[in-house]
Amino acid sequence: MLETLYAAVTDLPVIIQGAMGSALFAAFVYVGQRLFSSSQRKLSQLSKDRRRRYLLEQQIKYNVLAASGVPERGAFVSLLLYRASHSLFKALIWLTTGLIFGSVEGFLGLVGYFGCIYYLLLGLNSVTGPEPVEDKKAKLEEVRAELAKLDEA
Repeated sequence: MLETLYAAVTDLPVIIQGAMGSALFAAFVYVGQRLFSSSQRKLSQLSKDRRRRYLLEQQIKYNVLAASGVPERGAFVSLLLYRASHSLFKALIWLTTGLIFGSVEGFLGLVGYFGCIYYLLLGLNSVTGPEPVEDKKAKLEEVRAELAKLDEA
């Protein structure tokens, strides 16, 4: 079955093959992002540190939406990009490790690549928009209260 699918795709013009590849990549990124976001939400309930990180990012995201001026909004967006860059650097370390050890043992390369994908999705989750809500200020106060309660415990 895969051979017939491969033959059918290779018979298509190159431009259509490229468009199909781009669409497949976009679908993988979209589905991966949605699965990762929902799993992060659920996993954040299991660990105090994960929950704190999740709530901090939600607080910053809602601060972006509730900001009154462009400078304030820009500061919060910069903070989100800074937090995402932390995950990006970890992803690069995992990728480098996967490339180095992949030449020795293929399985170790796969571990590095999966670690890279995890941290890239974590960084992507940092810069995606928050869940849509009607009252942004009320949601921001709810997140701040939960974060304060978590810090007290």
